[in-house]
Amino acid sequence: MALALVTACNPYLTTDSMDSNSPQTNRTETKTCSLTVATEPSEGGHIRHSGGGGEGEFRFESGEVVEFMAVAAEGYQFEYWGGDLSGEGDTVRLVMDSDKTVTAHFSTTALHALTVAAEPSGEGHIRHSAGGGEGEFQFKNGEVVEFMAVADEGYQFEYWGGDLSGEGDTVRLVMDSDKTVTAHFSAAETVAGTYALRVEADPLEGGYIRPGSGVYDNGEVVEFMAVADEGYQFDYWSGDLSSRDDTARLVMDDNKWVVAHFSPVGMITGTYALRVEADPPEAGYVRPGSGVYDNGEVLTIVAVAAEGYRFDYWSGDLSGWNDTTRLAMDDNKWVIAHFTR
Repeated sequence: MALALVTACNPYLTTDSMDSNSPQTNRTETKTCSLTVATEPSEGGHIRHSGGGGEGEFRFESGEVVEFMAVAAEGYQFEYWGGDLSGEGDTVRLVMDSDKTVTAHFSTTALHALTVAAEPSGEGHIRHSAGGGEGEFQFKNGEVVEFMAVADEGYQFEYWGGDLSGEGDTVRLVMDSDKTVTAHFSAAETVAGTYALRVEADPLEGGYIRPGSGVYDNGEVVEFMAVADEGYQFDYWSGDLSSRDDTARLVMDDNKWVVAHFSPVGMITGTYALRVEADPPEAGYVRPGSGVYDNGEVLTIVAVAAEGYRFDYWSGDLSGWNDTTRLAMDDNKWVIAHFTR
């Protein structure tokens, strides 16, 4: 009797041949392995594989190579494999040398609504990745939104409310569902001998400043540091500071306003930087935002007014009174959208 063994999984016997003139039968002992297949979430999509596809438990001979393909349902996208598979490619293979579990993870491609408000209105405004301002904005699932609370003169930022918390004037939020964000402001301290400091980063995603906005004693010397985020570099200070060093000092002998300007780094040859601004910042925003674009690329620029404002005119490297216009990126450009109440 011939006997072949595979040392894995669960055995079963098969008959290879039977001789009617002999009482002996050639038997081969084969091993099978269990494959459990799942999707997360279940409505996110399905999996095609060598066992026919679908979720559940399947059996394969030990050593068999199983091919998988993740297929996203409408409104979802494939993210990554889990269990005994890893990676982000939607087509993969797996050797069944033991019992295995495979999970395909999907995420929604739907847009989520972000509602932004200042409380009370008129004491400050909010800058964020969509350009800034109050109202409702749309972001892709999983997109990270950066916020900066900017107090108006005579006021100070207090804390975040809604789906954000904390007292830092610069924060981030992951858009994995509809969100509401409220920046709370209050009148600045009116104690004799104190002054308010307001700091901003331009663009918001370029970096941040230490320390942030606050109230300081008359004559106190504040030491600033501009910290660039990945992909940006510090450029220069403006407002009540004028310097190209990323560290600077300022004497608080009056209410002060300081802006740290950042610019993209590592720009590829044949690309140009676009910088956009809204004037005043709380009155609206510009689509698309600041960024780096290919030489010769033609952008459709849109000025979006916040509630209570209307678009007035363009300045910088654009001119005119239409809220939608075009701009050819044949050089570094600077565009300002002016709004009026």
